[in-house]
Amino acid sequence: MLRDCEDELQCRINKHLSQKKTSDESQLGQEVEHLCAVQARLKFARFLHLLLIHLWKRDNLAECPKLLSLCSDSLTMSQKSASIGVKRSENENG
Repeated sequence: MLRDCEDELQCRINKHLSQKKTSDESQLGQEVEHLCAVQARLKFARFLHLLLIHLWKRDNLAECPKLLSLCSDSLTMSQKSASIGVKRSENENG
């Protein structure tokens, strides 16, 4: 399911990039940046989920270092886009 969402986001990114030549580049660039940020977070969630499944089932533990590396790379991409989006207010609890 997460993979399907990633694929759909990639299609939307490609669509936006193909429209970039004919439309307002600043708005489309911002939309592509937001879509890439969401995609990075989805990748992290998918890789973390796979890693936890392997650990929980104690099945194919040789894949765990690879998945952990992929989680790390995805998290790095997510951190680069952390400034994008809605900021939490200081007075919010939680």
